Amino acid sequence: MTPIVKITTTPSEKKEDENISNQQGLDHKSKVHFKNQDEPTSKKMDSPSRVALPGFKGQLARQRHQQTTTPSFNFPLAGSPQIASGSRGRAKVSLKPKHSAMDWEHLKNSNSSNTKLRANMDPSSFPLRITKDELSKHNKLDDFWVCIDRKVYDLTSYLDFHPGGVEILKAVAGKDGTALFNKYHRWVSAERILDGCMLGFLV
Repeated sequence: MTPIVKITTTPSEKKEDENISNQQGLDHKSKVHFKNQDEPTSKKMDSPSRVALPGFKGQLARQRHQQTTTPSFNFPLAGSPQIASGSRGRAKVSLKPKHSAMDWEHLKNSNSSNTKLRANMDPSSFPLRITKDELSKHNKLDDFWVCIDRKVYDLTSYLDFHPGGVEILKAVAGKDGTALFNKYHRWVSAERILDGCMLGFLV
């Protein structure tokens, strides 16, 4: 039977072993440090947006990075066509209840027999060929025609839905309103908004 030998170390020997272990750890860290210095800069300094972080924390990190790197802009931008010309612009107008843009779309798409957007025009005669003289005859609030981009619209039913109010439209009753339309909101599609009111073309 092999005898069991118990090895004991003195305090001085323990301290010497600890010093050797610490020195080995420092040597390892130094090697890693110099190895990292030899690596290309592009590998060491990845953009925060390209660092793959797991789960929810990674998503938050990407959002914070985008918030700090994405430039902020004021809307509308300076010189934008969405800024009304003139230093004072237009005064805000309060519309009647149930006269929003969505209410107007609902009215256009309604099949109600009371909805008359085209001045009782015979559908078979559409589109009409309208002269300037004929256009000028329809210049009252209950008979309101306007030409925009060579297309003539009956705006009688639309007046109370106009975001800018009725007063500003009175200036183009029975006339060509293209210049006024482009002055305030040339980015808007009149064809889409007023398609149900179109009568024909100015000749």
